Amino acid sequence: MSSQDDRCHVCLRTNVVELICTMVFQVWGASSKELACWHVCNDCYPHFEETVLSSYRNNR
Repeated sequence: MSSQDDRCHVCLRTNVVELICTMVFQVWGASSKELACWHVCNDCYPHFEETVLSSYRNNR
């Protein structure tokens, strides 16, 4: 049985190959940031910034 942590946080299917951490805003409009980490598979890694991080930038 595999745990959720063994899966890609983007597609939820593939086994993880990379851990990506970055500072993101806790609440939109707030000045403070917190560290957020995602487990990402090989297939999702090239698109991670546009699919995940861009949503953080656009929703600030």
